[in-house]
Amino acid sequence: MRTVMPHITRHAIVSRSRGLSIIELLVGIAVGMFVLAGAAMVVTNQITDNRRLLLETQIQQDLRAAMDIISRDVRRSGYWSNAYTMVSPDKTVVQNPYRSAGMDANPVNMITYTYSHDHDLSRVESNAAEADEQSGFKLAADVIQANLGGGNWQALTDPSVVRVTAFTAQINTTTVPLPVCASPPCAPVSAGCGAASALFVRDVVLSITGEAVHDDSVKRSLVSTVRLRNDQVCQ
Repeated sequence: MRTVMPHITRHAIVSRSRGLSIIELLVGIAVGMFVLAGAAMVVTNQITDNRRLLLETQIQQDLRAAMDIISRDVRRSGYWSNAYTMVSPDKTVVQNPYRSAGMDANPVNMITYTYSHDHDLSRVESNAAEADEQSGFKLAADVIQANLGGGNWQALTDPSVVRVTAFTAQINTTTVPLPVCASPPCAPVSAGCGAASALFVRDVVLSITGEAVHDDSVKRSLVSTVRLRNDQVCQ
């Protein structure tokens, strides 16, 4: 029995063996480029977000560390180991020498104050604000500086990381009236109090604003209120 083979033309063989056309290749490349561009954009955005998050965290930590140091030191303003003599009826009333030297706040960029170091170092209290007992903080050249005593200012913030754009200290005083008391157990009227019988309570509102050195769009601000412990009693 004779087998009849199907007739296959040369044109059919060539048509079955050819690859992609130039149009199909270009379309495939274009689709691949779109996919690659989308993936690259996602990766770039992720890297940018991570970098910004790291900068924000670093700036936040640096400013928070500076604020903690400033708050703790400012809270000691006016500390005096003999402060009890201001209100003790059996002692000669002496005005607090550290408060009289005072806390001087420049609303723009500086706060200065004094407190006794003598008692902390087991030395005899001198009852005077000495050169090494002068403290303070100020903003200079985009850096918060700390007074280590005797006018020795040292950088508190890192200028290679954070640029401090604003530092303010606002002192608020609250007067609490006291009953008039002219004899023991009340102490005599303290110097500088006038005739008022009152308790003077002070607090300081500290504010710091900074930005990242390498990306000025990363900004952070901190505000802290410090209650001073050296209340003044006038009777």
